Amino acid sequence: MEMNPETRGTILDAAEARFRRYGFAKTTMAELAGDCGMSAGNLYRYFNNKEEIGAQVAARCMKDHEEIGRGLLGRSDLGAGEKLEAFIVAVALDTFERVIKDNELNDLVLHITEKRHDIVEPHMRAFVDIIARMLAEGDASGEFEIDDLAATAQAVLLACKGVVHPLLLSGCSAEEAGANCSAVIGLLIRGLRRR
Repeated sequence: MEMNPETRGTILDAAEARFRRYGFAKTTMAELAGDCGMSAGNLYRYFNNKEEIGAQVAARCMKDHEEIGRGLLGRSDLGAGEKLEAFIVAVALDTFERVIKDNELNDLVLHITEKRHDIVEPHMRAFVDIIARMLAEGDASGEFEIDDLAATAQAVLLACKGVVHPLLLSGCSAEEAGANCSAVIGLLIRGLRRR
């Protein structure tokens, strides 16, 4: 029997809300089922366990971040540097809103980071690809001067991890998160500019 995608979405919405309030570790499948108005047995028809639900919640967040970048790639009104800054700042602020503001999601972030490389690694590759495309635009327009596009995109990602990774954003306010991102990206963009 085919599973209803709307029901899956409802489950993931309810799970994210519960994880934010009570934490991933303290949440049970029975509680999630109750939040969705279904039996635990019915919930297991959609997801094998809580870990899989948590992984899908995290994957959905990561996909949203990728869509931010892809949306910026299509904008002709922004230069490459502006796109890059807008991308990193938007991801940091969204991460802040989803994870840092509600500290209870930190255990889900740790779980996904440590145990679900099958989700994290494709997301990192997509992130590098988006950055590389922004850098390529800047190189083609003369805004940037880049010798090795792939290596530079990877280096930009590494430099930005400290301002977008959920566990490293803790202790910041939203304003500080945005300002930190702008400072890091500003430094990188100045280094990439054509001389």
